[in-house]
Amino acid sequence: MVSTPEKPVAPAEVSSATSPAGPERLVFAPADEVRLQLPALWQVDERAFLDLCRLNETLRFETTEDGALIIMVGEGWDTSKLGMRLGSQLLAWSDDIGGGGVGGASGTVRISETVMTIPDVCWVSDERVAQQPEGYEGVLLAACPEFVIEIRSESDSIESQQSKMDRWIQYGVLLGWMVDPLDETVWVYRPDTEPELVKRPDELSGEDVCAGLVVNFARIWQSNS
Repeated sequence: MVSTPEKPVAPAEVSSATSPAGPERLVFAPADEVRLQLPALWQVDERAFLDLCRLNETLRFETTEDGALIIMVGEGWDTSKLGMRLGSQLLAWSDDIGGGGVGGASGTVRISETVMTIPDVCWVSDERVAQQPEGYEGVLLAACPEFVIEIRSESDSIESQQSKMDRWIQYGVLLGWMVDPLDETVWVYRPDTEPELVKRPDELSGEDVCAGLVVNFARIWQSNS
């Protein structure tokens, strides 16, 4: 096991630059997300959350346990492509061995009454789906997946991705991978243990959570180079 990496530089920065053809200008480095703290009276339930999504179809939202609304930056092509590569391997395992369902970055999960969040890739068993609240008729998955993969993009800070992985584990994820294609590393998260750093693995297994799953990372690193 290894310790958590040191805190990164803040993702949003303002710097100055001088154009060869003109005066000094401001350059804004993109943030990985915009976080709005909502008043206590503005508790966002599922219905309000879905209304917000419908009114702002070009944006992606998440909510947190401390009453914040997160406006997500859209994922880039490389992140989307990597998510599809990982998700396709997970889907093949699910269809052949694991059962359950596989979701991606277009699907929102409600892991509590007020926390709605979006995994890059996830797997949830039929047993957990059956544990959704009795009579539940919402359109979100109202159950925490057992397995989640998050992918760090160039706009994501390590700190924000680690915070999201910690939240997944807190709410019931049994195995999580935080894939960093920039460093070609994977942080493996499990309940009640420190995250484990795996450097440029050729493959990783789903362990006891997704028994029989083996994800080929060698091909992913090759496509990333």
